[in-house]
Amino acid sequence: MVAWNKEKLCMIEAKFHNEFGLKSDLKVVLYVKARFDDLRESTFNYGNINRRPDEGWLVTNTKFTDQAIKYGECRGIKMIGWNYPKKGNLQDIIEELRLHPITCLINLSNFYKKQLLAKGVVLCKDILDKPELLEEIGMKNDEKEKVLNETRVTCGI
Repeated sequence: MVAWNKEKLCMIEAKFHNEFGLKSDLKVVLYVKARFDDLRESTFNYGNINRRPDEGWLVTNTKFTDQAIKYGECRGIKMIGWNYPKKGNLQDIIEELRLHPITCLINLSNFYKKQLLAKGVVLCKDILDKPELLEEIGMKNDEKEKVLNETRVTCGI
């Protein structure tokens, strides 16, 4: 991924893991650092400006090991994970922007989660924006109300 503005060009490696308890360790950060070093030698045109990347980022939905954090800090890799940085980590971002995934809902069965995901519904707020989606996937009224109530609480509404 790439992010840019007038001042900076950032190359971002996004790592998604769905295995519970997995951590992003030193070798993941080493890989990202090596990749960024390779890209840093090239020129890219973003925002109608030819330039080299200024920053390398690693964004993941896992926690980082202490060794990965130490190396990333030492080598200037910007990192966002479940536990890092102390403020502005992935959990903080999700809660602040209310971007809770539907997979966190306890009252929504895996069957219905798959149905919603197939329709492109990923966030709890999507359910609140279009509650009729629950009917479209065949959910009964009593189940629907439980899911909607849990979704409101999750989103802080």
